[in-house]
Parts: sequence; structure tokens; C-alpha cells
Amino acid sequence: METVNANKMKELVLYVSSRLAGDPHNGTIKRNKVLAFADFAHFAQHGRSITGAEYVKQPYGPAPRGIRALEHELVGSGEAQNVIIGFGPRAQKMLFPAREAKLDDFTGNEVASVEAALDLLDGKTGMESSDLSHAAMLGWKYGRELQPIPYQTVFLYDGVVTDAERRAGESILDRLKEEIENERQPARA
Repeated sequence: METVNANKMKELVLYVSSRLAGDPHNGTIKRNKVLAFADFAHFAQHGRSITGAEYVKQPYGPAPRGIRALEHELVGSGEAQNVIIGFGPRAQKMLFPAREAKLDDFTGNEVASVEAALDLLDGKTGMESSDLSHAAMLGWKYGRELQPIPYQTVFLYDGVVTDAERRAGESILDRLKEEIENERQPARA
């Protein structure tokens, strides 16, 4: 399990909130999906997440553990402002940063992962973003409510495997078995 980098998480929430500020579908659900897609995609591509945050299964998709406390901290410190637009089931809770996010601790690849997640959800509502996370993130789909979603679940696949893909996988497996067997044999003098 990775260790959460609280400072990076805070700055990432401010950055994503700033980037979503002009989005008519901005809201908590969509922001949380951007964070999850960015962290999990970065893990898949680079072997580590951006923030180390633990994501849990929530009804509307994955959300970083402690996100509400972080929102309260940002609002309480004057670094952001919560605004609720609308009312009833369609009300959107939006976080608007009062300052620019500090991205000094982020690599170019990390920012690129966040931008890719923003692009993926561009034009989508919170519910469409939620539905996409339900379909695309098998760790959420097969996880238990309020339980952590391991980053490694990004590698799960439950689609149809073609005969060609199966043969390719078996070929790789045979090569690996042979390599392991060769390593076990004692060296000849």
C-alpha cells in the first residue's frame, strides 16, 4: 500500500477544482472521478499513484478517503470556498479555490495523467462520470461498499479474450516457465 502524500492531495484537489471551475457539470462527484481516474491511470502507466491516496467504494464511484475532511480544511483555511448550486437531488456542491495550486512537487507525467483524466470526463455530467467509473474500474465494480479499492485492480479485465490473445498469453507463460526452470538448474563447472 502506498503512503498518502497529504500535501500533493491538497494541491491536486485545488488544481482539479480550478480546472473544473468553468465546467457546468462541476461538482463533488465529477471531481472525485477525475482524482480517481488520474491516480489509477498513473499507477497503471508508472507503477505508482500520484498522491498515494486510498480510494474507497462509494455509491457514486471511487472517492479518496478523507476527501470531506480535506474540503473542510481547505474552506476553513480560506484556501477554497464551497458553493452549492441548485437544490434537491440535482444540487451540485462545487469547490472553488481561493488560490492557485502549487504544482512544484508534481512531475510532468503526473500533471499529464490529471489532464488526461480531465479530458476523459470533459463534457460529462457527474452522473455520467460516475457511470463511467462503475463500468471502467473493476475494483469499484467488484469491491465492497466503503472498502478500499487496491490500485492493482486497474489491471483487472473481465471482457472476452480472443483465441489469439489466449495463445499469445500461453506462449508468454511457456517462455517464463522455461526461464524459471533454467534459473533453478545448478551451474555446470
